[in-house]
Amino acid sequence: NEYKSYLSRSTMTKDEIPLDGDFVRGKTQKSNTTTKDRDDLFGTSASKVATLDLSQCLDDLNYKGLLPGTLVMGVVTEIGEQDIVVSLPCGLTGFISGTDLCEEYNHLLSEEELPENTVLPDFCDIIEEGAYVVCSVIEVTSVSKHKKVKLTTKPEIVNKNVVKSNLANNLVLQGVVTSREEYGYLVNLGVPGLTAAFLKKADKEYKIPQLIRVTVKRVNENNVIVEEWSREGKPCSDKVIKNVSSVSPGQLVTASVKRHCQNGIKCSFLGGVMGNIYMIHLSGVLGKKTIQDVYPLKRKLSARLLLFNHATKKALLSVLPTHVDLSPPRFTCYKGDILDNIPVTKTTKKGVFVETAPGEHGFVNVTKLQDKEVTKISANFKTGTNHKCRVMGFRLLDNLVQVSFRPSDLQKPFLSYNDVKPCSVVMGTVVSVEEFGVVLKLADNIRGIASRNHLADVNIKNPSLKFKPNQKVKAKVLSVDVKKRRITLSLKRSLIKNSSSDVLGYDELKVKQKITGWVASIKDYGIIMNFTNNVKGLIHVSDIRKTPVKAAELSQLYKVGQVLLCKVKKIEGQKLELSMNLLEDRTPSTASWCRKGQIYSGTVHSTSTKGITVVLDATNEEAFLPVEHISDHASLNQQLLQHHKVGDTIPRVLVFSKKLKTVYVTGKSCLIDWVEGFEGNIPRTVADVRVGDLIPGFVKDFQDYGCFVEMANGLTGLCPKACLSDEFVRESRAVFGQGDSVICKVTNIDREKGRLLVSLKLGDVMAHSGMEGSNLLISYFDGLSLFGNVISGEYQQGSVVSDCVVTRVTDGGVVVKIGTNHTGYIPQCYLDGKPSLKDVISGVALDYDPRKKEYVLNGLESFADEVKSQKRVKLIQDSEHKGRVVLATDDYFVILLDNYRYGYLHKQMHLNDALRKASSSLKSGSTVDVVVARAKKGRPVILKFKPEEKEKRKRKRTESESDVIKFDDIKIGEVYPIMVRAVKQLQLNIQLGRKIHGRVHVSEIVDNPEAGINPLDGYKQGDRLDAKLIGFRHSKSYRYLPITRTDFVVSMAEFSLRPSIMELNEVKTYAEGEKVNYVMGFKRSHWMRTNSARLLVIYG
Repeated sequence: NEYKSYLSRSTMTKDEIPLDGDFVRGKTQKSNTTTKDRDDLFGTSASKVATLDLSQCLDDLNYKGLLPGTLVMGVVTEIGEQDIVVSLPCGLTGFISGTDLCEEYNHLLSEEELPENTVLPDFCDIIEEGAYVVCSVIEVTSVSKHKKVKLTTKPEIVNKNVVKSNLANNLVLQGVVTSREEYGYLVNLGVPGLTAAFLKKADKEYKIPQLIRVTVKRVNENNVIVEEWSREGKPCSDKVIKNVSSVSPGQLVTASVKRHCQNGIKCSFLGGVMGNIYMIHLSGVLGKKTIQDVYPLKRKLSARLLLFNHATKKALLSVLPTHVDLSPPRFTCYKGDILDNIPVTKTTKKGVFVETAPGEHGFVNVTKLQDKEVTKISANFKTGTNHKCRVMGFRLLDNLVQVSFRPSDLQKPFLSYNDVKPCSVVMGTVVSVEEFGVVLKLADNIRGIASRNHLADVNIKNPSLKFKPNQKVKAKVLSVDVKKRRITLSLKRSLIKNSSSDVLGYDELKVKQKITGWVASIKDYGIIMNFTNNVKGLIHVSDIRKTPVKAAELSQLYKVGQVLLCKVKKIEGQKLELSMNLLEDRTPSTASWCRKGQIYSGTVHSTSTKGITVVLDATNEEAFLPVEHISDHASLNQQLLQHHKVGDTIPRVLVFSKKLKTVYVTGKSCLIDWVEGFEGNIPRTVADVRVGDLIPGFVKDFQDYGCFVEMANGLTGLCPKACLSDEFVRESRAVFGQGDSVICKVTNIDREKGRLLVSLKLGDVMAHSGMEGSNLLISYFDGLSLFGNVISGEYQQGSVVSDCVVTRVTDGGVVVKIGTNHTGYIPQCYLDGKPSLKDVISGVALDYDPRKKEYVLNGLESFADEVKSQKRVKLIQDSEHKGRVVLATDDYFVILLDNYRYGYLHKQMHLNDALRKASSSLKSGSTVDVVVARAKKGRPVILKFKPEEKEKRKRKRTESESDVIKFDDIKIGEVYPIMVRAVKQLQLNIQLGRKIHGRVHVSEIVDNPEAGINPLDGYKQGDRLDAKLIGFRHSKSYRYLPITRTDFVVSMAEFSLRPSIMELNEVKTYAEGEKVNYVMGFKRSHWMRTNSARLLVIYG
């Protein structure tokens, strides 16, 4: 009636009439036509036909347009555990929860006792993936800045507007199969007043409950008979849909084109109901053809109804062949594919259309065009230009491919859970640290979890200190559950870098195959192991070791989460358990296999915080490599422990001890090289050792009187505290640490008792040239080469690194990002000012740490200009140079030589130079004389300290030593230069000359002390002052005994710094026995005094 009323008032032609939705209801629009044209309401005259006006656009369908109660057709794209994902028109997405499918399913869930042989159906039994369904919008909610559309397929809600009296033959409705009868099925259509409809048996069997589409075949007074819906059905007419209440999405209707718009057409159907057809739902208009050419006015179309709202009468239709036939959409590409030379066919304000294949189109949203914001789409992405894109997904109900032009999307490793494969190594970003582990983000909407047992090879008590949000970590995929959208990860390096941990399934395993897994649980009968891809196995207690292991000892020997190397022993068909043997079958061992001093190669069997368990290749026996024996360098041992993974080969280990049936080996190169030099004939007993022999070893234990050194030949020697260093040592632990590599010199042999005395003094062992600092540095870089070459990488040492983006500013310097895989650090002393975050700076590469993939740079422009202006000269071995320290690390210096070549100088002159006396005074900017020890192409340049010329230098006497020598030369009342030796609580201990010691009492500092201020504040050791000698006092020495040695006293000089005393020409003296006033003591708040004069009191 409203439409007819508007027609009677309008002066426009029938084709020019604004259709429903073009104006606000309840308001009229002013007419722009004259009154003489009012008689021709329907525009029968050719001159009155409306001209094409493409200035108007159809209202876009968005989440705001999905009002509650709106009926919409969708395609099921994914069936999860808790909900079903449905693709809606115009790229929208909806979700159907399990309780919103149908009431029959809810009834089964609510029943406490189900009949026998009754199994709860899965979502796949109720609805099929890829099927077309009619849904009703419940609500649209916002979840973390994203819209979520809640849908329902309950027939009672979808068909609630359908009246029983309006049911007609060929009417298509959606229902649920409720029961199976003898001759067919009962279907619940949800029509008010209709109990059920009867469906005759057909070739296809249906499950209960199951959503189906049916066609009304016959309507009787008491019942309704339906039949299976067929794609060959004809469009519904006015006779089939008697009232607008019977209109439902999914129905095929005949539509007539009424108006062309920029993004589609308006049409009428079912005798005046108006609807929109968007451009994406029109066939053949996404190419070069225009809408008005393909779909002229008044053209009749067979269209499928996609959306309808009974309250607002808003309708959306489609004429795509896949929608008209309701056939599943088919695409030639797959999600994640990268397509080259894809042409742009159309540009719009919201994005561009492309042709991914002949007859197949895709859409690129404006946010997917570039990583940066795009302002002018038509200028940057012109029609006909070709681009590289990636398939991000599919809009099934729009028959479009979702593609992206963004470079960041082209570089993504995967886009969905299907793309993540078990056993693959991925990079993740830490999202949060929870009690159960760490949540990692692998890609957009793809999350993985690393449990607490898989955060590292060692137990981490506080993961929040190690893992921070937005931190990049490398992980290994253990398992992927696509349906549950669950990915389990591991951050253990022993699994990430070990190919033997890649177990794809039981069918891939073979007997005697070595595989790596982790302990899942420990039982009395053995150890249950887990492997990638949800493979499990059992190690029986009898197969753990060659020697029997008690069940009570398993929990002490192994921990849950520990990585172990196993061997497949037996596969029991398709069962989830495997019987495995932990170790290889042992070859008969000889009694001498574990003799001290023998060298073997080994394979890493397992790792722990204390060291590495290795299987010696020659004997197949277990041995233990302690963490302090992995290398000669204590600073590398912990990192090498974490780097070694199960199955790795260690080329050389030396047997040095055997305790309680456990063989201990060492990887120290100084010990192994010494043994190899004897070709197996090393001195093994005290009788074979002579005084003066230099033997490598390691510090075994400490005592108050010295330390014990275990040598490479298995002998143990005592090093007295006096022989630990050339310097005075107060404590035996002050020089070396337990496990440190040393060279010891045999100084005394007690052959009867089998004891050795050794010396670790640097002066005694410097003759051992093999352990110089240069050789130590070569050994250090050999160990560091497991992580990467020091001088390798994108930037060579001394080259200028530009485009460094500041990512963090600290008090000590700034951290910068270099490229995509590296970081850099610039100390504050090498910066021109203090840059801010995201500033772009440049610097000269000084050093590269392959462990962190981090460069150390010098950001001073003056330094860069100095390096650029000079040419590098070839280095000659053993040549002498002057160098400048440009970087100081914990173990070495980076030296810039006088010919502008870079070299490395170890801080230790020798293996025994633990105090680093020669390098203690060096710092950044210091100059040093060095000798080139190694200069090979492709290797770091190794330097060593230039040997000092041995000259006997006579010590020059100081001025105070030459002027003041004896007590007889000094007089009371004279002023002398003194030096502060120490600052005590009540006095300054001073020294005059070489042998005269004295003090300045706290009462002889100032004349008028202030309350709360200590007069001794401001003085420090080494200060040189002028003081007046005011007397002497006698002090008991450490040799004094009250009866036998009463004469051991020392004369101490008393000085004064008080200005009043310093100005006196002479000091007043007192006779013995004369009464005087003197200071008794002091309080914290103020200093007490009796008279203005200070008196010296001698206690006898």
